[in-house]
Amino acid sequence: MAVNSVLTQLFADGPTADKLREALPSLAVLAVAAVATAVLSAWSTAMSGRLEPQVERAVSARYYTAVTGVEVEATERPEVQRILEAGKFGTDSARSMLRLSVGVGNVVIAIRTSTARLTSLVQQVNRLYEELLFLTDTEDAIAAAGENAIPLTGTPLPVPVREVRTEAVSVTYPGADGPSLKGVSVCVPRGKVTALVGANGSGKTTLTKVLAGLLLPTEGDVWWVGESGERVGLREADRAQVFAEVGLLAQDFPRWEMTAAANVAIGAGDRPRDMDRVRKAAGEANVLELVEGLPHGWDSIVFKGYERGVQLSGGQWQKLGTARTRYRQAPFLLVDEPTSALDPHAEIAAFQGLWSLAEKGHAVVLVTHRLAATMHADHIYVLDQGRVVEDGTHEDLMAREGGLYQGMFTAQAAQYGLAPGTDRLPGPRGVQPSGHEAAS
Repeated sequence: MAVNSVLTQLFADGPTADKLREALPSLAVLAVAAVATAVLSAWSTAMSGRLEPQVERAVSARYYTAVTGVEVEATERPEVQRILEAGKFGTDSARSMLRLSVGVGNVVIAIRTSTARLTSLVQQVNRLYEELLFLTDTEDAIAAAGENAIPLTGTPLPVPVREVRTEAVSVTYPGADGPSLKGVSVCVPRGKVTALVGANGSGKTTLTKVLAGLLLPTEGDVWWVGESGERVGLREADRAQVFAEVGLLAQDFPRWEMTAAANVAIGAGDRPRDMDRVRKAAGEANVLELVEGLPHGWDSIVFKGYERGVQLSGGQWQKLGTARTRYRQAPFLLVDEPTSALDPHAEIAAFQGLWSLAEKGHAVVLVTHRLAATMHADHIYVLDQGRVVEDGTHEDLMAREGGLYQGMFTAQAAQYGLAPGTDRLPGPRGVQPSGHEAAS
């Protein structure tokens, strides 16, 4: 309206000076409107810039809090997996929707100034609808996660827990042709090193998930047993307490694009960071000197591409992962191939560290193909095709002519030209009762 009034005045008959004077009120209105539009646009853009990351963070926190609380068994079901995977794209869409909404508002304000604005409005509304579909996927994923969530309550565990015991446990993954574990009974007492050995696909990793409380068995029971023999089944137990009792170091542990200190302290992310404990854990994992020798020490980001970023080798990462597990100080420690990337001397030191943890009262479950390391385990379970086919000490198993363990150990020893009995790793921690007889 202001533009039309100005044009009418300027094209009217009469002297130009008079026409300009008569158009001044309309020009003033036009100038005020232009300034107000610019101020509103700048203000909305500034507020959007501050609000966008907060919205994205809030949506991401809701999504990841939900999906990390899902039962492992549920994530193996294709229909649930698809929904959870699709939901992660909506975390970016929340931010995009806010930006597009501000853009649509700005276009509506200025739509009379240009026909192109109308085209822009249609395009942005279309994109807004597309982003809304992604955000809907996120909401669906959060709902599906809630339907398959790990229970938040349960029966408290005995204090302290003396051992974890499985009885005739079988596990069948959704869609699998057969069970991954079949009638497995094992006992993991504190103060002992328990080794799980076997060929690839024999069920070792699945068994560690069951022992850690991550995977509920399809059949059979998992018992958390107290000092006086009182016990609580995994299905009824308070799973948060179960997880608090367990430290897990897998082969493919997460390598976070964060500082060295954060990568260790995240092992107990529910507690405030304690740098004295971080340094102690790093020293026990033989990585303290390495980290403190970095240009920015514990504040170095252990990932290339960042300011203060550094690149760690596979072996250095494995030590950092061990420090993360040590920092957790869990009474039950499950380690899956903890030395696969270490040099021989570092490997021996790592195994010595595991024996020392057992001496301090921790339960250590060692999953490894390096059978020289199992020689001094308190008890060894040999798995084959999902079953425990042999168990006992190293000496017991080596005495079984034609046994699976004896064959694997002898084959490895022969690669180095060693006799099967050659001792190349830390010596035994002393003769102790095995504590496994009842599970054998």
